[in-house]
Parts: sequence; C-alpha cells; structure tokens
Amino acid sequence: MATIDLTRVNLTTPEADADGEAKTYWPGEFPENEYFKTLENGDLELWAPVLGASTQSTERTRTEFREISPNTRTLRNFTLSSKPNHYLRSALTMKSLPSNGKTVIGQIHVVDNDRPPLKLFFDNGKIRVGFRKTYNQVDPVNYVILQNVPLDAMFSYSIYAASTRAVKVSVQYGQNTGSIDLSFDSTWDSKKLYFKAGVYNQEDPTATTLSTSGSRALWHSLELLHY
Repeated sequence: MATIDLTRVNLTTPEADADGEAKTYWPGEFPENEYFKTLENGDLELWAPVLGASTQSTERTRTEFREISPNTRTLRNFTLSSKPNHYLRSALTMKSLPSNGKTVIGQIHVVDNDRPPLKLFFDNGKIRVGFRKTYNQVDPVNYVILQNVPLDAMFSYSIYAASTRAVKVSVQYGQNTGSIDLSFDSTWDSKKLYFKAGVYNQEDPTATTLSTSGSRALWHSLELLHY
C-alpha cells in the first residue's frame, strides 16, 4: 500500500490552465485522469508527456508534487537553519522515458531563482545528481550515484539537507546502493528552499515529438520531513 500524504503537496501537470500554463491542483482537488491516477493498491501513476503545457520558466513538462503547508493552499518553504534535518524520501518505479532517456525525479528548489541547488535525475538507467554548492551558480556539478537501474523496477531515494549545510543523497535498487556526501556554502543560508518530487522531462518538444513520448512512473511512497 502506498504511503503518500496528499495533504502536504500540490500537483502540477501538463494540462493547460486558463492562461495556457501548466495546471496546479491543491489538496481536495486532485484529479483522476491520464496525468494522475490512484491505482487499486494505493500507488500513484504519474504521466508527463513531452507535448503539453509547461510553466513560465521552461518549455519542459512535468507531473510533479511541490511541498505545501498541510491541507492549505500555502506553499511551504524552509531555510536550512529552520530545523536541524530536512528529508525528501521516495520509492518509485519508472515505466517510460522521453526519447533522450532523462527525467528529474526529485529536487531541492529555491524561491525566486531558476537555478535549483539540487536535482536528482533518472538518466538512461543512471541515477544522477546535479548540485550547486553556491547560490546562483551557473552550471551544476553532476555526480552519478547508481548505475544499471532498469525501467519497471522499484527503487528508492533519499535527499537530505542539514542545518550544518551537509547534504546527502542515497539511492537503493534491490541489493545495490549508492550515496554521495556534499555540502552547501554559506550563500544558501538565507534562501527559501522547498522539495519537489515527480517526473519532470528533460527534453524540449519539437515538431517531430510523438504524443507517446514522455515520463511515466508509479509512485509508491513519499515522505517530507523537517525535524
């Protein structure tokens, strides 16, 4: 049975809202449609076709959760020092990918900036981190944490950030595990951060993109912890 508390997240999908941008749903509004559906065992199926509505900052599409204050329409942000420990933990099964094989499955993002401190990628069977040690750093540094994770196989990940600026990302697939220890510098101390998880395509749409191209995943669990 899936363990996902949908009172603590909103959901953005590639459906177009009244302004033609990606549509966001709040607790109590979650749809049951081609982009988001609840399976009999409680798992959530997320589908993000490459062709669809996107947010203002990108042409790339997503079906992605964003942390909020429970049961509200208020976004939840945190600073590193607000609690000693901050965790995003998920278990999922990737079912399909866009033609380039790349999608983002978890993030630490930052308010009012399009250069997030951390992105976790499913990249052609590799689980890879893109990390910015410094705020507004132009290019992230990439690290492969685990290789040979196939489609249709369940795996889990943990993204941890501490008030000490320590960062750790861990991945487990069967008996195979990988992790990396990183650290932020002081430029992140005052920044408002937030967690995201889902499928966020890393492929731009073109005139030849097929309607069947995109990221599909089964989400088995999602935990957001600050303590």
